[in-house]
Amino acid sequence: MKYSARHLDEAEYIEVAENYYARLSEWSSMTWDARNLDFCRCVSKRRKGLLFTGQSACAALGIPRTDPFTIWPHCISEIRKPVDVIRWNHGMWDHNAAVVGGLLFASPARVICDLAKADSPESLLVSINHCLYKKMFTKARLLREIEKQPGNMRGKKLLRRLLRFATPNCESPLETLAWIAIYKAGFVMPQQQFGIRGDYGFFARTDMLWKLPGGKELILELDGLLKYEKEGSLKAEKVREHELRKMGYDVIRTTWNDVVHGELEPLLMEYKVPRRRDFIGTFPKRRTLRQSNHLSGENDGY
Repeated sequence: MKYSARHLDEAEYIEVAENYYARLSEWSSMTWDARNLDFCRCVSKRRKGLLFTGQSACAALGIPRTDPFTIWPHCISEIRKPVDVIRWNHGMWDHNAAVVGGLLFASPARVICDLAKADSPESLLVSINHCLYKKMFTKARLLREIEKQPGNMRGKKLLRRLLRFATPNCESPLETLAWIAIYKAGFVMPQQQFGIRGDYGFFARTDMLWKLPGGKELILELDGLLKYEKEGSLKAEKVREHELRKMGYDVIRTTWNDVVHGELEPLLMEYKVPRRRDFIGTFPKRRTLRQSNHLSGENDGY
């Protein structure tokens, strides 16, 4: 029996994912990643030796995206024949693949190459920066993987551009989206993860920092969705901010909604962050950032 994303009737779908359907009652307590992996397990029972990549591998390896997830798994057959899989991505076998939960998943560098075929530049950079921060690969390793891909691969040119802009200093997807928003708005790019020492052993590592004309220094702190879940974290953050202000720093705090709804630019204008003169075309200047309800949480001199 042959399946495809375009031609799949209800009877065929139920036959392939009968165990998956039996667990639909558990959906309310499952995350999108868990649903995706559950579906991959059902598909793998019908055909052995599948290499899962794309969004399926993102779910297994914890690689964030800001483009919406869909439930279809991306598969590459071990024998390289597009049969009996729900969705097919052509490509080479990945010798760096890893087994997670009994399933075979593509390596992070290979996953990024597959995401480049469909994901937006913003979402793709979120994924790349996360992998660099977590040391899943280096820029050189990803570049080698890019060059291994077919010359006409969709997204190959985009990946090369993004790799020049990518940084391992973004600790969260929100920091990457803020980094993109600052770049698109034309501001001078800040220093990332800048360490500040004070009296009595005080130390703070800031998300982003600008040294402004006139000797002032501005700190931008990005408050993600999970930042204050730990007990006592909010109080500690207030004490930290108070100490920084006492040392003469201006501190502004922004949230996920501020960044994706364009509130960051007027805020930085208010604090007179200077604009830069160079404009390398990594991103369009005024492109709207994509938003997602499915994502909970080397500065190259641009």
